Amino acid sequence: MKTQISSTRTLIATAVASVILVACSATPVQPEVVNTARSKLTQLQSDQQLARMAPVAIKEAEDAVRAAEEPQGDKEKGAHLMYIAERKVDIAQALAESRLLVDQRTMLSQQRESARLDSRTQEVDIARSKTESARMETLAAQQETDSALNKAESARIE
Repeated sequence: MKTQISSTRTLIATAVASVILVACSATPVQPEVVNTARSKLTQLQSDQQLARMAPVAIKEAEDAVRAAEEPQGDKEKGAHLMYIAERKVDIAQALAESRLLVDQRTMLSQQRESARLDSRTQEVDIARSKTESARMETLAAQQETDSALNKAESARIE
């Protein structure tokens, strides 16, 4: 009988320990706002073009999301941290996109100026070519005139 009571106690102790272990190991459910902020942040960090545009803002957003993911005893503080995390992620996203657009605008302006310079260079080359052709035609006409004058002078002398 002692063996049976001892087995029962062991079984109960094991069951209680299992329940406590499962309760301790269960991860707390994150609010949807935190999950959304984490998702946006992960997406921002995975975009190589945007991630390099605002590394400091992304780091601040990462810190804010981590703080919001920590369980809070005070609901108001938890809600505040979630709000801050969401705003910091939005700020990092906007800043990265803004800087990327500024870089793209600068690059497009440089391309436009380069195309304009190429166009002007081509216009100058065409004008030089036409000027050279006209000069050559003028020289040829001058030579013909000189030749005709020489022939006329020769004919008059004879």
